[in-house]
Amino acid sequence: SKMSTRAIASAVIPAPVGAVWDVLRDFSFPARFEGIDSVELEDGASPTTVGAVRTLKWKNGAVRRQRLLGLNDAGRKIVWEMSPIEDSVTSVVSAAQTTVKAYRVTESNSTYVVWYTDFSADVEGGFLLQEQEDYAQNLNEMKAWFSS
Repeated sequence: SKMSTRAIASAVIPAPVGAVWDVLRDFSFPARFEGIDSVELEDGASPTTVGAVRTLKWKNGAVRRQRLLGLNDAGRKIVWEMSPIEDSVTSVVSAAQTTVKAYRVTESNSTYVVWYTDFSADVEGGFLLQEQEDYAQNLNEMKAWFSS
């Protein structure tokens, strides 16, 4: 299906790109977010193995399953896709692919992080806006991880 709709957020994290990338390249990193209850990798997969599948459980009861599609250390880019959850009756959207990329900011020795998802055309505007707010919140939390 054609990917056509994007939710995107970006921020500057006050830490060197190597330190930020060390966190982002581990597929279980969302476990650090306040709203997340748990992140489990299926079949004992390594968190840096392409093809690994993680199940995220939020404290509000939401559950998502995601598969690691790409991990590029040279380009500091991690990519995952939404994966179907068995027995789930409906999904808000039929396809979603997320990219998180870290760039070195030489001026301040900090890191510019971009977090975006391309959704299939059946995504609803309200969902898209909510996702975008969530990514902004995630990036805001990440700043705190490094500012202490």
